[in-house]
Amino acid sequence: MQIETYDGYAQRLVPFDKIKRKDKTNYTYIKSGYENIDQLIGGFILGQVSVWSGLNGSGKSAFLNQQILEYISQGHKVMLFSAELMDYSIKNILYRLIAGEKYLTKSENGTYYYLADNNIKKVIDDYIGNNLYVYDNKFDKKPKEIINTITYAKEKLGVDIIILDNLMTMNLKEYSQNKYEAQSEFAKEIANVAKQLQVHIHIVMHPTKTTGFLRKNDISGSADLSNAVDNVFIIHRNNSDFKKSYIEFRNNKIREDNEIFDYDTYIEICKNREEGVQDRLLCFYFLPISKQIVENQKEKPYIEDIKRYYYGKQNKQWYI
Repeated sequence: MQIETYDGYAQRLVPFDKIKRKDKTNYTYIKSGYENIDQLIGGFILGQVSVWSGLNGSGKSAFLNQQILEYISQGHKVMLFSAELMDYSIKNILYRLIAGEKYLTKSENGTYYYLADNNIKKVIDDYIGNNLYVYDNKFDKKPKEIINTITYAKEKLGVDIIILDNLMTMNLKEYSQNKYEAQSEFAKEIANVAKQLQVHIHIVMHPTKTTGFLRKNDISGSADLSNAVDNVFIIHRNNSDFKKSYIEFRNNKIREDNEIFDYDTYIEICKNREEGVQDRLLCFYFLPISKQIVENQKEKPYIEDIKRYYYGKQNKQWYI
């Protein structure tokens, strides 16, 4: 093909020595708060996108709700879009995660635990304050409105972490009538938004199948989606179906008494663009009272962050 004029094409090609330097030491990494994750990938980089998937009840939302507390403790602000939960439910979840077993009360019917102490609630409200913004579900869930809200949150409120939980609850028909194609197209657009605004965006996506040992290609949007984002994680919950499917995946080379099954929850790093990590299964415990996901069966002491905050602001000892 003959090109009649070359005007304008020169700017499309940049000589190597003219490329602006940006060493990894200049990246902004936000730690996950989990040593086994952060040692492998360094944390979550501003300007990138992470996709989270897993079967129903695997702990996707639970993990990301806990991540909110990790980010706030590092001085970051978070925007949460959670169309499946009411805002007061999110508040109660965070109360429970922060308070931990020591400060939680068992319900009269014995089915759940909750934070009953209103004084602690007030201090937690003050601590989290405007470090977390929750999208009001009565407003439009179209992609354009979500993206405009993300832009506002970054530019006007200083938010740099976005959690979108989950894509199935958004109205993505403007991209495609095929829901998986639509999710893939949205992921591509949201990746550009993350780069432009220099925020890290976490997206929860449901898999295309509901049984078996999930793989990266089982996530909505398939290979297209995986190529568009920077990190892909799958969360697995240890139950009878997981054991069976994992043993089959390992070609029956392990048995049910294998030490891998001593854990409750697994986070699989399926893809990490920056460090090239893939197919790494990391093991965690789930604490049913506080609903924390932890590495060593010990609660994360989020209440200690609250105590330090209270002491610093009120200039007096924690009242309990």
